[in-house]
Amino acid sequence: MVLSKPLFVFAVSFSAVALMSHSAAADYTYGIDLQQIGAPEVDGAVSIELLLREIDDGLGTGSDVALANGSGVFGFGIRLERTSGDARLNSFRIADGFSFFGVNPSPNPIENEFLWELNVTSSNPFAASPGFGTKLASFSLGTVKITPGEEDSIFTVGNLTKPLPNNLSLGKDLLSQRADRVSDYGQLTVTGVPEPSSSWLILLGASVFLGRRRSGNRIG
Repeated sequence: MVLSKPLFVFAVSFSAVALMSHSAAADYTYGIDLQQIGAPEVDGAVSIELLLREIDDGLGTGSDVALANGSGVFGFGIRLERTSGDARLNSFRIADGFSFFGVNPSPNPIENEFLWELNVTSSNPFAASPGFGTKLASFSLGTVKITPGEEDSIFTVGNLTKPLPNNLSLGKDLLSQRADRVSDYGQLTVTGVPEPSSSWLILLGASVFLGRRRSGNRIG
């Protein structure tokens, strides 16, 4: 991937600001929840939303750069990982207005049945970032489907496999964005659906066969 000049500038500024992200009088902390959308499908699959939450930590009246003040989300890097069990991820979708950025992770994104890892920035770094101008308490980063397996499974949100000092950037555009990081990560437990045992299937088959045979005898 060839980086354009604006994105390269962002990469440098993002790293530099990271070292002082929490010394910039940030009055909010951030968390990501995993929230089910709608009812399960026929195969048991559920749609899950990754929801960025802004939490007033009581340190002040709120930073100017905040979702609550309409700053918007300029970029983020996260990992959703299956840490136990055999449920499967599929149908990955990031929020509108973002594009994959950089080679951390590599490849970017990583999308398979047990891991979704990505690093994105606003698709147009010099225009208004997604969510800008709207006062929000939370922001949907993307959605994914989880299909249950035979075992109970746990999915956990976290920083990238090669962690950044920060994994969140808020602000209108490249010039006004401020690096921050998520400190509160969500976790989701998916209940398994065991396969019927082979002995139960044999018994069911025998019952159906006998029922048909008896029915045939009566008809004869």
